[in-house]
Amino acid sequence: MTEHLLSVNLLIALAGLIFITLTNREKTGIIKTAAAIVSGVQCWIAGEILFNFNPLETALQFSERIKWIAALRIDYYLGVDSINLVFLITTALLVFLSVFISWKNEKRVKEYFVLLLTLDIGLIGIFSAINLFLFLVLLGIAFFAVYLMIGLWSEGNNASLTNRVGIFFLLAYILILLGIILLFYENRLHSLNLTELVSGVTLSVSAQYIIFAILFFGFALLIPLFPFHGWLIPIIKNTPVGVSMLIIGVMTKIGCFGLIRIIAPVLPVATNTLALGIGIWGLLNVLYGAVCALGSTDSDRILGYLSLQQLGIFLIGLATITNSTASNIPIALTGMSGALLMAISHACLICLLLIVFKKVIPSGSNVFKSSSGTRTIVILALLAGLGMPGFSDFFARFMTMLGAFQTQGMAPIVILSLIGMLLNFVVFLRLFSRMIFNQPNVSDHVKFETNEIFVVVILLIVIILLGLFPGFLLNILKSGIIRMLEMFSTAVIL
Repeated sequence: MTEHLLSVNLLIALAGLIFITLTNREKTGIIKTAAAIVSGVQCWIAGEILFNFNPLETALQFSERIKWIAALRIDYYLGVDSINLVFLITTALLVFLSVFISWKNEKRVKEYFVLLLTLDIGLIGIFSAINLFLFLVLLGIAFFAVYLMIGLWSEGNNASLTNRVGIFFLLAYILILLGIILLFYENRLHSLNLTELVSGVTLSVSAQYIIFAILFFGFALLIPLFPFHGWLIPIIKNTPVGVSMLIIGVMTKIGCFGLIRIIAPVLPVATNTLALGIGIWGLLNVLYGAVCALGSTDSDRILGYLSLQQLGIFLIGLATITNSTASNIPIALTGMSGALLMAISHACLICLLLIVFKKVIPSGSNVFKSSSGTRTIVILALLAGLGMPGFSDFFARFMTMLGAFQTQGMAPIVILSLIGMLLNFVVFLRLFSRMIFNQPNVSDHVKFETNEIFVVVILLIVIILLGLFPGFLLNILKSGIIRMLEMFSTAVIL
């Protein structure tokens, strides 16, 4: 049964989607309960995959392959290695939590959860797909669901925001589509299965550079990286928390996943040559995000710029892939592990801060006069954003910088990025002052709803566990990263 868990995961979401579609829109309690059960079962399945995953095995696990369009060698092909697995688990968790954070939503409840499960199918499938045609189909489903969710539930001038985000996503999709078409045309096997495309042996060097540029900019629009981040802050500001969680926490990870799981192993020569440029671009995001956050008093903007910083650190970690020669694999392993930890930490931390900031700052309430539980939640969230030891963000940054500092040509990038981290420290000290210390005359206190407490407590537990006991996740990641580095090294030498 375990060999079909990935398909079962998709079918459960599809069954839930059909059930909610056929349910009377007035029965909102049944609709929400159904969404919670479906997303909860998906979390359980993700846990089963994790429990049965062999971290010593370098090949794909839980793979399913059925011929789909034989004339074009397109297969229904699912599978996970350690890299896919961490993205899959994070997605299942955040979809589950987004259902509960949206529990009080009473606006178009049926449509909301139909689109949420549609997006769920797209996201779960994207991180399981091994065939790039299947990846494109699922990416289109995810984009369609997100576009409608923004249009139907955003506040203010929602037509303008929807069109802006739609243009960014459409451009990203066109670039990714074009890159994948060129991959199919240029590789000698005429295959879109990642298992056959890895190591770049079927592509010429010139084709690698062209396809790299197209795909990289497509995924950069999704992450989003500076200067393509124009849609990020309006999403945080104008969409409900549940929608923002899925877009900022999960949709942005499609870009990270594309860089580390598609571009790097399929286009190794281009990636190796341009790795230093990737690191420099990461540094620009770290510094730009830190400076802009320091100059802003708007919590939504601060969140957006914090996101840029963290994703910039992800790029710096990715750039350590140039150390993938036999003697330097431990260095690249450190940097790449840090990059993946940062991607997962970003997903959880940005969602946690989103909930806390939306609850505390607009109300102007006095956190210090709130209950001890509320004070604990807010203080822990701020400490996590601050990057204090004991939280996932600190360890992810440490590993990334440790790997990058040992990479040729990247020591200056590490040193300069520390300036950005220092500025981030100042930003969060100001937030401490604003949210806790400087409201002595305010009598109103903050009170989290039960569903909000449930979500933030789970996110805090994940962030703290990853910060205190990262070895479990690192052990899982190790086999997949080493396998990719060994193939990468062989392709570059050839």
